[in-house]
Amino acid sequence: MLKFLASVARFALAAITLVPRLVWEGGRWIMREVVAGGAGGGAAAAQAQAAAEISAAAQEVAAAKAAPAKAKDSSPVGTPDWEWGTAALHVLAGDRDAGKGILDQAAISYLEKLTPDEGLRLAAFPPDRIGRHLTGYNPIRSLPQAGSPHAYWGAEIKRLVAETERAAVPLLRVDENAGLEEARKAAFAR
Repeated sequence: MLKFLASVARFALAAITLVPRLVWEGGRWIMREVVAGGAGGGAAAAQAQAAAEISAAAQEVAAAKAAPAKAKDSSPVGTPDWEWGTAALHVLAGDRDAGKGILDQAAISYLEKLTPDEGLRLAAFPPDRIGRHLTGYNPIRSLPQAGSPHAYWGAEIKRLVAETERAAVPLLRVDENAGLEEARKAAFAR
């Protein structure tokens, strides 16, 4: 029995000294494969590249969420700038009467004073951009100055007032005596 215990002790001692050596050699083999780019190194490089791509994508998503949202572009159709630009295009085409209901006299005379080359350059822009040029809010640098915002709003207010006065149905006319008897209406009329 004593011999058996001695052999087990020798075996345990050999195992204890062998395990660290195996771990050390295994670690060296792994490092050799990673650095040398062997079969294990290619997989490690691919994993590192995939991790870097995932990290970059996560940073892009975070940056996109942190960025302020862009305002939705609304259609310029129907805005005063669009109406002024459309009327200006009609005036440039030779129909002076088309702009009378919308454009003021200063804008019509400005359009008529443009040379044919300047008229073609102005007509190349969309109607809302032409309207902003005519109102003076966003002048086109390659063309002469058209007007000022003050003159534009003055003309726009006059046009809207004239349009409401021409309306077929009066807006706020109310018969205060509606529903009263004829005698009472006559009494209130005195």
